[in-house]
Amino acid sequence: MFALSLPHKHQSMPAKGSDDLFRLIKALSPAEKGYFKKFADRYSFSEKDNNYLKLFELIEAQETYDEKLLVKEKFINQLPRQKNYLQNLILKSIQMYDSESNVTVELENSIQQVRALIRRGQYDLAAKVLQKAKKEALAEECFPEALKLVKFENYLNKRSGMDKDFETEKLNYAERYSLYEKEKNFDEIQELEQQVIMFKRNPYSKNTLIKNKLLSGNATLLSQKAKTTYYNTLSHYYGFIRQYEKQYLYAKEHLQLKKTDYNSFTGVSVFMSSYINFFFACYNNRRYKECNDVITELMRIVEKNEKEHERRERNFLIMKTQLFIGTGKLEQGLAFITDKLNMKSGNEELVTTRMDTEIKRNLVLICFANKKYKECLKLVDALLSPETKDYSNAFYYQALLLNILIHYELGNKETAEHLIVSARRTFKSNNRYRPLEEIMLTVLKKQLASESAPNFAEAIQQLSKANDEDDLHFSIHSFCLAWLESKLNGTSLPETIRIKAKKDAGKYYWN
Repeated sequence: MFALSLPHKHQSMPAKGSDDLFRLIKALSPAEKGYFKKFADRYSFSEKDNNYLKLFELIEAQETYDEKLLVKEKFINQLPRQKNYLQNLILKSIQMYDSESNVTVELENSIQQVRALIRRGQYDLAAKVLQKAKKEALAEECFPEALKLVKFENYLNKRSGMDKDFETEKLNYAERYSLYEKEKNFDEIQELEQQVIMFKRNPYSKNTLIKNKLLSGNATLLSQKAKTTYYNTLSHYYGFIRQYEKQYLYAKEHLQLKKTDYNSFTGVSVFMSSYINFFFACYNNRRYKECNDVITELMRIVEKNEKEHERRERNFLIMKTQLFIGTGKLEQGLAFITDKLNMKSGNEELVTTRMDTEIKRNLVLICFANKKYKECLKLVDALLSPETKDYSNAFYYQALLLNILIHYELGNKETAEHLIVSARRTFKSNNRYRPLEEIMLTVLKKQLASESAPNFAEAIQQLSKANDEDDLHFSIHSFCLAWLESKLNGTSLPETIRIKAKKDAGKYYWN
């Protein structure tokens, strides 16, 4: 039914030998690969030099790294040395590629040019190069680079005799102090950002708050990048501590700031995280109509390359399936995924394990709600892989619970009973046996052991009182609660979720 590729249970390990070069080549974008080939060709003076390009193309063509295949080639004689040379050649290539496309690198090059011109006494030309670079540095808010240029400017003023003008000297130092303050201000905001990141990673942080005066929402912000970083940081912080109204406010402010600079950017990558963050801020506030508007707007932005296309497609699938699940439009969700996922899965090197795992988790929920249990089993089997446990372990533990629910619905009593015992042991040994898992495993075990009519009322009451500790985008807690209610009331799972979503969202429901 679905063309999204599922990982094998046992993936082959790379053949003996370091795969650093292989991973470096696979990490290059198509544009960077094209640049390297031109770069390598430019520095090729013999057939021996061309061998490095041949080696690059051989490794590029491999799906998994295998040195045994490489050494069979006639031009390979000292593979470790050839690999090392090729790696250095690629590093030089990407350094030059970045220098042609990165603002900071361009400014550093300009600073070096100014320094070289000053050494040679070419003050007039140095001043022209300096003024152009300084204008760009201020426009891009590259304060350290701007500060270096302003200091050079003061030196050039002295060389030309302008230091005799007190106002000129005064203005130069005032500009220095201003740049110092802006960079210091940005550093403070970055420190807060890092504090919030570490706070979110702390398993005990849900019961605490960060004590930082900058979280008051009234911080002094001296630059556009300080504002952008600050609003983004606050949106993540308030989302994590579940103050969703504040999360929405700051996520919206952050997106607006990014969109203000729209004309200075090309491609969708600079907006991707801002749109995704705002989508889930809307989602947490049950602003489902606004969620759909965010998705539509994101998909209109021009893509720059294949990597952007792949990532946007994956994020589009995550957000759209999330919206179908949250609003209870699960029948439409099934039609959507059947249409959208009957396509080539794309370049897997460009997609993170976390993204594909989240898509699969959403597909399980949509298929489960539509009673497509066989498709569910295939997807759950993929989620119960070592890769999922390593990189997205929350989805792994969700899959353990969903696997039991699927077998329960299929009437596989013995399998479900065995999975309950195994899952309970796994949850406990990994400190994941929370109220949700305890309640669901207990009620399922009782129902499987009893021949009487199912009674879910007690489980619903217990689960409603239990804290929802799932901090992922759609709560399995909510899904399980809706499943219990559908069993109790004799309604379909999509209808149960839809009724509650309409009631909670009111005028913000996505019609």
